[in-house]
Amino acid sequence: MNGVFVRAGCGLLVAAIVNSILLAVLLPLGTVLSGPAVAVTFLVFLPFSVVFALVFGVPAYLLARKFERLNVYAAIGLGLACGAIVGTLLAVTRVGAWIWVPQTMGTAAISALAGYPLLRWRRPALS
Repeated sequence: MNGVFVRAGCGLLVAAIVNSILLAVLLPLGTVLSGPAVAVTFLVFLPFSVVFALVFGVPAYLLARKFERLNVYAAIGLGLACGAIVGTLLAVTRVGAWIWVPQTMGTAAISALAGYPLLRWRRPALS
């Protein structure tokens, strides 16, 4: 049972890192897409991605696990839903614009898909 939660934590961390990388490449802090701009943007987005992964990703994972619907399609769907919620929160609080909704939906779905293999990984049995 303990290994399940370690894998889930690693999966959510991978999803947050992938989300930060995608957002750093799509929305760099600067006018030109360059290595330093992407690196700084990644470091700015990473804490927010981790918090949103904990706030929205953990309940989504527990919900999917409770209903035994932990598959690729559920990961993509829950990622889209979590991204829509985060994008809407950013737009409503005027941190961003409504353009954030499709971007956060897309990056959250890709991030959830990136973290999914860690949730389903099984250690091979010793023979």
